[in-house]
Amino acid sequence: MLQGNRAARYSSLAVFGFLFIHLLCTPWMRAAYLAPIMGFFFTLIVVGLWKLEMVRWRDWNVGRAISIALTIGIIVLGLCWAISYVDLLKQVPFSQRRAALVADLKRQPGPKWLVFVHYSPNHPIYLEAVFNDADIDGSDVVFAREMDESQNRALMAYFSSRRAVLLDADDFRISPMPPR
Repeated sequence: MLQGNRAARYSSLAVFGFLFIHLLCTPWMRAAYLAPIMGFFFTLIVVGLWKLEMVRWRDWNVGRAISIALTIGIIVLGLCWAISYVDLLKQVPFSQRRAALVADLKRQPGPKWLVFVHYSPNHPIYLEAVFNDADIDGSDVVFAREMDESQNRALMAYFSSRRAVLLDADDFRISPMPPR
């Protein structure tokens, strides 16, 4: 496909070259960082579909059928992704859920709060619930990561006047901590 078409050759070299440079510079993959090479990528796709359309088998233009099927497949997959993304946007953002939790805890009468946060192994690392005010000892709500039992007990002993609860960071359920 790339032997006779200089544009396809250069586009593919640019796409894969930029992708390789991107992977060398960043250990993570974010689609937004690849935006500058999307023009090259789409040029490569169009040239590939154009070349594929020329494929014939026993006087049948099978390349055109494959090109149409691939185009329809790409459109259907794009729509499925867009629908799932819209559903994701309807969810309340993590930061708003945390802020609502803090406001709810502050409204409740009684002692101040010590909130141990449990993260599941597959919890997204960028959804962080453990951060506190500068004056931790004076804060109404203090967040801490759930640790082993002895470390949890030491922290509960330090904040002995506070009510300790366990927050599941994935579904924002609060449960009481085991007694000291």
